[in-house]
Amino acid sequence: MTDLQEVIASYNEYIYNIPHGAQYIAEQLADGKHDDALLAVQDFSEGMIWLMELKPLLKEHNIELNFPIEQIQMFLTEINEGLSKKDWVLVADLFVYEIKPFFEEQVQIIQ
Repeated sequence: MTDLQEVIASYNEYIYNIPHGAQYIAEQLADGKHDDALLAVQDFSEGMIWLMELKPLLKEHNIELNFPIEQIQMFLTEINEGLSKKDWVLVADLFVYEIKPFFEEQVQIIQ
């Protein structure tokens, strides 16, 4: 059960930090620091994949996460589209106006 508690602690910490990370990405893009922003976007994308993989694992232990996986997939698709066009404003807006508020509303798991 200790492993599950570590996973829950990691999940809680990650969910708590996403809004700050989203703001950081938007600021880096606005400042023209595209390389820094792209590294952070890569970290964000890997984190989103981890969240999607985590949901079924937690469900096996009767822990239900209420965030919609489809929303995360949509975010990743929109980010990729914006990045492919090098539309830095669109990507920054996604992080500030959609991703940040979405994750500010997500609830942590009570241990």
